[in-house]
Amino acid sequence: MSMIYDNWERLMAAVVKREEIWQLCHQHSRSHSICSESSDFSVGSQLSDVNLQKKEESVLRPVRKLVFLGGSTPGFSLKHILSLNDFQELGKGTFGTTILTHLLQDVQVSDQDFLVSGTKVVMKLLNEVKVTEEEFKQHTKVLGNCRHENVSAPRAYYFSNMANGKFVVYDYHSQGSLSDMLHGNKSRPNWESRLKIATGAARGIAHIHKQFGGKLAHGNIKSSNIFLNSQHYGCVSDFSLSGIMVKPQRGALGYHAPECDFKTVSLETDVYSFGNLLLELVTGKSPTEAQGFEKDMHLVSWARSIKSQEWAAKLFDKSLRRPIRHEKDVLEMMKTEIPGVHLLVKDSVTDLEALRANLGSHFHSMANVPANYFPAQDLLEMSKMMQVAMRCLAELPKDRPKMSDVVLMLENIEKLKLAR
Repeated sequence: MSMIYDNWERLMAAVVKREEIWQLCHQHSRSHSICSESSDFSVGSQLSDVNLQKKEESVLRPVRKLVFLGGSTPGFSLKHILSLNDFQELGKGTFGTTILTHLLQDVQVSDQDFLVSGTKVVMKLLNEVKVTEEEFKQHTKVLGNCRHENVSAPRAYYFSNMANGKFVVYDYHSQGSLSDMLHGNKSRPNWESRLKIATGAARGIAHIHKQFGGKLAHGNIKSSNIFLNSQHYGCVSDFSLSGIMVKPQRGALGYHAPECDFKTVSLETDVYSFGNLLLELVTGKSPTEAQGFEKDMHLVSWARSIKSQEWAAKLFDKSLRRPIRHEKDVLEMMKTEIPGVHLLVKDSVTDLEALRANLGSHFHSMANVPANYFPAQDLLEMSKMMQVAMRCLAELPKDRPKMSDVVLMLENIEKLKLAR
């Protein structure tokens, strides 16, 4: 039993102070806590008399269980279903801390869905929940029913009376979040991947808006909440939790719309946040990143300050350029790097000396010729995505498109790529 206490203390130390955990774990007489899991298997075995058992059950608080949404099992005790020996803190976000752990037994979560022992799952430990247990239960069940290939819906929930004893369980995405891909140590995704991520995420958000009849927004759109599905399209997670949290509903720092200072999240603020996400995909910079910006200028202000004809040179992520390896690459580079070069360069060049002369005349010397370039087709698609982003980032909510319209715009850009 001491091992269970020690492991859970390590886990919850990511959210509350060590001394607070110790106090909560030893307040059995006052309230049931996550740490006091022994009650869920000791009460029934110690009481043999049926009448006495019923009397005790009417006095004791309900046993806390991890409940899988859509599953037929009433619930599982934490020590039987989640590993408290092997966990990893993935990060802290707007509403809480994210923990990676794994299942200790098989779970049938629906008639068609089955999770085997050892499956990695993500626990979202919520900071402060303002609703009752019944409201929390109903809210998470509603979210769990939001099934779509571009939405990562909650798998399970846990609610206790402990201060930080509420959490939601999600699927684990081994490739990491979009934030990891853009700002981590791995190689950044190419343009084709970014376009698929944007299109998939837009579909997921549009589905959430439609599923809940416009009454619930995502409320926390940011790159750390975007993952990849099995087709490598974006899918959204951590959605529609703002309504049950104590923390003001303004969205993630750098992504929230200007009116979020005065109003709660809405479908329109989701669109604004998604516009920030599109900027992040095109520029490779996070909304709060200052490098390369003027003083006190965030991503949106910086993007607005750049004229559209200068987007490629100043704004687009340079990691999206392609290396020059062949003659056709040189021709492509000249078309995008040298204004009016299409009048000089044909689809093929046989006179390499003439080609070198062209390069030398425009770049002064061969040493100044770019080592990489934006392909013309990619530039066209990036520019169109920028136009979508700027529409989403309209100052007034009424001037922003609906997410369903954003999906159509991005799908039209995808069609350009397929038509190459």
